[in-house]
Amino acid sequence: MSLLEKSMQVMTLSDSVPPHATSGRPSHRAANTVPDQITPPVPSITPESRDRRIFYGFDVSMPWLVEFCEKHADSIKNYNPNWYPTTKAEFALKVLKFLSGVRNLKPVNVLCKVNEPDVRLGEKGYSMCVAVCSSKKSSWDRRPSTAQFERLKGLMGKEPDWFVDVNPNSFYRED
Repeated sequence: MSLLEKSMQVMTLSDSVPPHATSGRPSHRAANTVPDQITPPVPSITPESRDRRIFYGFDVSMPWLVEFCEKHADSIKNYNPNWYPTTKAEFALKVLKFLSGVRNLKPVNVLCKVNEPDVRLGEKGYSMCVAVCSSKKSSWDRRPSTAQFERLKGLMGKEPDWFVDVNPNSFYRED
């Protein structure tokens, strides 16, 4: 067990700091704004990605997230092996955030890799991605540090890639 895992001890869904708290920790929006941010290679725009957001992250499956949660069950307060897979997936994301320090991880449904637009992911024509950032400016500005990202890559056990969002840009309201 690593030093970081030992220091984690117990984790709950309420581990995030409410906006009114004065813990001295940065908010989730500022948490990854650091000088040593990762600089992923920016892919070329393809017809598939022209009117959609693209996400930089890791393709995952529900079984992978469930297994990850079960592997870290001793770190989750009141863990119940009978939880629904979606609950286990939610806790897996919380554990990934905590262990890596990348606080703005987001699960998103994606169609394909940007550089492989003809290859649909998943049995239903889409798959899940744990996104680190997207092509949206506010997300790009909150990229994690190199150290955070290297920890996340180690936990994921694979290299990241760029993925095309299932939803067109028109799905999202203007910010």
